[in-house]
Amino acid sequence: MALRAVSSPTTPAIIAYVLLVVLGILAHIVDHIVSKPGLSDKRVPSPRIYLARSEESVENLWQTLFSWAVIGPVGLLLIGIGVGVMSMAPPEFTVARVCLSSSALILLIRSGVWIVGFSTSWQQRALAAFLIFGAIGVSWTWAYSWVSSRQPAAFVGSNSDYDDSQYEFLNLTPQEKADIDALKAPMFRYKAELLDLPSYYKMRASKERYRIMLESLEVKYKCLIDVAKLTCLPKPPKDLRHSSDEVDIDVPVRVVLDEASKGHFWVIHDQRSKLRIPIVLFVSLTNRLTEPIQISLLYLEARTVGGWADVRMADTLSFDERPLETRPLVLQATNGCMSMGGQYLLPSLYDRVIQPGNKIEGWIVAEYPRGFKTADSMGEMRISLVSANRWAASKVFNANPRTFGDDFVKLHGGTFYFVPLETLITEEP
Repeated sequence: MALRAVSSPTTPAIIAYVLLVVLGILAHIVDHIVSKPGLSDKRVPSPRIYLARSEESVENLWQTLFSWAVIGPVGLLLIGIGVGVMSMAPPEFTVARVCLSSSALILLIRSGVWIVGFSTSWQQRALAAFLIFGAIGVSWTWAYSWVSSRQPAAFVGSNSDYDDSQYEFLNLTPQEKADIDALKAPMFRYKAELLDLPSYYKMRASKERYRIMLESLEVKYKCLIDVAKLTCLPKPPKDLRHSSDEVDIDVPVRVVLDEASKGHFWVIHDQRSKLRIPIVLFVSLTNRLTEPIQISLLYLEARTVGGWADVRMADTLSFDERPLETRPLVLQATNGCMSMGGQYLLPSLYDRVIQPGNKIEGWIVAEYPRGFKTADSMGEMRISLVSANRWAASKVFNANPRTFGDDFVKLHGGTFYFVPLETLITEEP
C-alpha cells in the first residue's frame, strides 16, 4: 500500500492562478484579432470575405500563441512556479515536477518550430537542434533531479517498505485482511498529516544542520563527542591489550545490516516514527573481581586501515534515553516483526554497580562508522571499558558473519510486534 501525501490547500490555488494567467493571455490575443479594422464594420461581409478573414484570424491566432512573446513569459512563469513551490512548507513536489516538465516541453516545441523555419542548410539546422535540444534536456534533467533530491524518503514508497508479510503466518482470510486494511487507513492518514506539518520539515532541517556541525567538530578535534555533555570522549589506545581479567565481555548477538538487506532493525519512537539501526549487538558484562566495579564508559570501534574507527551509538542525537518498553527495538524479518526482549545496555550501565560475579547485559544499537557504507566492509570490532578512570577491559570480535540464533530468541523472549511499520515515518539517522 503506497502512501500518498495529503494535498495542501495551496495546490489548487497555484493551478487556478496558472490557468487564469493563460486565459488572460488568450483573451487578450483574441480581443486583439477581433478588434482589427474591418471586423467591426457594420456592413455584413460576403461569405467568401468572411471565410478569408476567419482563416486569417485563425492563422494569426496560432502564430501569436506560438510566438516567443507568449512562449517565453509562459515558460519563465512555469519555471518560477516550480522553483517557488519548493520553498513552501511542506514543498509541493508534484506541482514543481509538472511545472518544470511543462516548461521544458513547450520550449522544445517552440524551438523545433523556430529551427524548421531557418533558411539555412540542413546541417546547420541539425547542429542548432542538437545544441538547443541538448541544453533544454540537460536543464530539465538537472531540475527534476534537484526536486527529487529535496523530497524526503518518507514520501517515496517501495514494495519492501509496504509489505504486509508480518500477517502471513496468521493465515488470515480475505475478509480479515480487508478488516486490517480498514484499521490501517486512519494510521496512514495520520502519517500523511504529520508529513504535511511545517514543523516536521523544520525539525528535519535542524537535525541535519546539527549533525553536520557535530561531525565537523569531531573531524577538527579528532574525537567522538559526547552529545549530552558536549565533550570529547577518551579514545582507547590503538594497542590496548585484550583483557578479561576484571570484566568478561561476551557478544552473543552480532548483526550488521546493509540498507538493501531483507531484514531490518528499527527503534520505534512513540509509535509515530522508526529509525533504521544498521548495527545491533547484545553485550554481556560479568565482574570477575572480588569487589564491586562501576563502568563509566563503553567505547565501540571498528577496524579500519591503520587503526580503529569510532562508532557512534545510534539514536543519541535525539537525547531519547527511554527504556526498551517505551522505545521498542523491532526486528523486521521476512514473515514477521518481533519486539526484542531485555533492556538497552546504555546509558543505564553507567548508573549501576556490578557486584562480584554478577552479570549485566543488554542491547547496543550503533551507526556505521564514518567511511563505512556496507556490512561486508565491517571486519573486526572492539569494545573497551573504562572503570575507575582507567581502561579496565577490552575485547575484539568479528562483526561478520552475523549471529542471531533461535536459542537466543527462546532464552531472552521477545514478542510479535503488530503495529504496521509502513504506517510509521522513516527518520533520517
